[in-house]
Amino acid sequence: MKLSTKYIPIIAAFLLGVGACTAVSQIVTYNGGSTHTGYYDSPPLRELRGLKWKYDTGADLVTSPLLAYGGCLYFGDGDGWFHAVDIQSGIEKWKFNAGKTVAGCPTVFNDKAYWGCGAGILYTLSAGKPT
Repeated sequence: MKLSTKYIPIIAAFLLGVGACTAVSQIVTYNGGSTHTGYYDSPPLRELRGLKWKYDTGADLVTSPLLAYGGCLYFGDGDGWFHAVDIQSGIEKWKFNAGKTVAGCPTVFNDKAYWGCGAGILYTLSAGKPT
């Protein structure tokens, strides 16, 4: 059986340790951590007090849910852009063009953001600033 080249980035990521990240305390993911229980250690939001800021991607927002880490929100859009936006100000920190829809929820491990896109490629960038 011949292995398709579209699976090589995903296999390489797991061989390099992404698949074993549930045992490390620096994991940031959605729905209550790596166990996805939906329970968080922080108190819930009790009250909304109006719009603080708005950020327009210019495309459909398709990442669900958004990931918050290190003072930024990380998410993808329907035009293939992966965004990092400052939580306090709503100002874009950076964005990266993956070329195809970025719909899945990203994960951050050891200050690197990991996500996939519709082209079947797994990406990783520094969570603070892309290199």
